[in-house]
Amino acid sequence: MRGKGFLMIICSLFLLSGCQKYSLRESADDFSFNGSEYSLKLPAGWEAEEDSKATLNGSSVFGAKDRNSNSVMFIRADKEADLSKEALEKHAKKYLKNYYDVNSTEMDSFTANKRPGIHYTFRADYEEKDSWLDIYYVSTENGVLEFFFYSQVDNSYEKRKEAFDDSVETLSEKVTGEVTEDSSEELNNKVQNDTLSMQLSSYKIETEEAGQLLVIRYVYTNKERKAYRPIDKWQEFVKVTQDDHALKEAGHENLSDDTLAYLAENSQKELNKNEVIEAAAVYSLEADSRELIIITFDQTEFPNKKPITIQVD
Repeated sequence: MRGKGFLMIICSLFLLSGCQKYSLRESADDFSFNGSEYSLKLPAGWEAEEDSKATLNGSSVFGAKDRNSNSVMFIRADKEADLSKEALEKHAKKYLKNYYDVNSTEMDSFTANKRPGIHYTFRADYEEKDSWLDIYYVSTENGVLEFFFYSQVDNSYEKRKEAFDDSVETLSEKVTGEVTEDSSEELNNKVQNDTLSMQLSSYKIETEEAGQLLVIRYVYTNKERKAYRPIDKWQEFVKVTQDDHALKEAGHENLSDDTLAYLAENSQKELNKNEVIEAAAVYSLEADSRELIIITFDQTEFPNKKPITIQVD
């Protein structure tokens, strides 16, 4: 009896060292994309965001936050569907190689309900803080899902990563064939014609060594046969002003946030017909200016599109 009691005390003392496994929530969360409904179980203590596009990532289809560790995750989706593991790895490297050193980290492979998946870990900045970034890719029947987990650098990271692994592996898909339209609020920030589509998703004002920078995120689709860079069409059809003066564009090298810098780099990439990419436009702001920022669209090309106003706090 004394021996059993002693073992129970030892287990209690070392509970955080392995006597208890990171758990997942009992109930699953749902989201949809391109004719499929998906569900997965988040780690315990995590809560899904009501509007992940506004709070986490402008092109996300789902997102969540850990209220205990300040970790966040979001899921993006691509219509390149039903890939093999080899094709999935090629798809992932096409995205990652332009910014992350994929050769400096090992790639792990796994399955999520018999669907192929791969995983990478990088160090990255999130909201100006050094973070671990775990990226998972899962090929499904109707698309590729990209999971981004940002987690703080501390002694609990390894246990959190175990929970990330377990969470992604619970992913399940139900093909419905029903593709939902964007909400009216999202369509209000969208312009399109026969040659392109641009969906403005969010903005952020960053304080950097070079001063304050305005970052406007958008999703660009090229509908023309000729390849175009998103930034060329942005500059042609979109004007950003403050106090009746055009704001000066800034380079991505001025951004310390890895995600925003990557999106700004995306704006320089040529897209072929029907290719889609999330990009960002970056502008320098006048020091201490509190005037409204106005985004206007070419009225000849988009005559019914009203300007978008950004309040500078």
